Amino acid sequence: MTPIQISRCYCNLGYYCVETKDYDRAVCFYYESLIYADNPFVPAELHHIHTITMKKIVPPTRDEVNEAFAHYNMKSGANSEVVGVITALAKEAIENKDLGMIRFYLHMQHGLTNDPEIKEMMDRYDLLAKERQQG
Repeated sequence: MTPIQISRCYCNLGYYCVETKDYDRAVCFYYESLIYADNPFVPAELHHIHTITMKKIVPPTRDEVNEAFAHYNMKSGANSEVVGVITALAKEAIENKDLGMIRFYLHMQHGLTNDPEIKEMMDRYDLLAKERQQG
């Protein structure tokens, strides 16, 4: 699953929650979707919830998001097995010093996890690739 697909899935959960008048959880799913990809419909959906509930819309806490997922018997984020495979492939690429594949897998891994440590590694390898192109 790609970050865009994950985002779309969470938006769809938000739409479902609005239809069932579960507005607080809809807000959680909409905000969670934005972690994975920008969606131009989310601000309008959040405004729609505001006009219905007349409550100020604020980003949910991690506990509120986790509760929303638990309520629907779901876990947030990408499938752990998929992330594990991508992590293993990234490590192998690093061991083989294959810069193109390192960058490919780190970008994929970061897109699925938003892990700041992966972002830091990704940025280092992106800079190295840029330096090699210029030199």
